[in-house]
Amino acid sequence: MLHGLSNSLKRLFRPRRENSDMSLRFPEVARPDYPNPMPPPWIAFPDIAPDSIGWRMGSGEVYMMDFHQWYMQLDDRAARHLRERWPAPEDWADFYPTYETRRRTRHETRRRR
Repeated sequence: MLHGLSNSLKRLFRPRRENSDMSLRFPEVARPDYPNPMPPPWIAFPDIAPDSIGWRMGSGEVYMMDFHQWYMQLDDRAARHLRERWPAPEDWADFYPTYETRRRTRHETRRRR
């Protein structure tokens, strides 16, 4: 499961102590503990290309689902800090704009309720 994950991040893949929403929906997948802030996918899995099937199955898929859930919870300041700390490489150029659109839409929807 840890193939393709940089050695410095292998320590992140230990079972979580508490269940997340994803753990409840996919109980057969052991959810790792992640640092806060979570590194973006190109940092966590530098050997998986952005268009790889590795983001649709295995540890890349688990990481991407967890990163998405975590990123959607960020406020504007934290999201900006993450983008400045880890700018997207050229082959990931659409990543942050796509996530920002989703995150802002989610926050606006919650404000209306």
